[in-house]
Amino acid sequence: MTNALCLKAFTLAAIGALSILSVRNLHAQTPSRTILPLQLEEQIPVPGVAGRLDHFTADAKRKRLFVSALGNNTVEVIDVFSGKVIHSIKGLAQPQGPLYVADVDKLYVANAEDGKVRVYDGASYALRKTIDFGADPDNMRYDAASKRVFVGFGEEDGGIAMIDPSTDERDLAPAKRIP
Repeated sequence: MTNALCLKAFTLAAIGALSILSVRNLHAQTPSRTILPLQLEEQIPVPGVAGRLDHFTADAKRKRLFVSALGNNTVEVIDVFSGKVIHSIKGLAQPQGPLYVADVDKLYVANAEDGKVRVYDGASYALRKTIDFGADPDNMRYDAASKRVFVGFGEEDGGIAMIDPSTDERDLAPAKRIP
């Protein structure tokens, strides 16, 4: 898939996610709702990005989309309101799983090549911490109820581990193995 097609898909997904967040209360107040089909609203160029784009995450409050540019070893920060790249986080090692956690205003980036999860400040993009996962951290999710970041990692003997976002410490409980 070309970068242009990937970017279209990411843009549609981001606009859809931001739309869902912004109209959630409106739907809760109406007795019936009409679901409209997704439409391409805009294409946002990502200059200088070559290779594969991977996972993405959104910051609804600031209307930003964080996209893993796997082939560039960067995370591109896109302002979906203005329709342009506003920052590029460089020096990553196959960034695959970005996760923005609004509760703590942090961006977590899983790096498959070096087995690290890097934690960045959500406003300044300053690196705050690097957490070692050993092998291929990839997919991450935040659970608001437990206030934990869940990290999928490993290859043949993969598992799921947790990070406490208040301290950015890896949970000391043994990682859960996936059969």
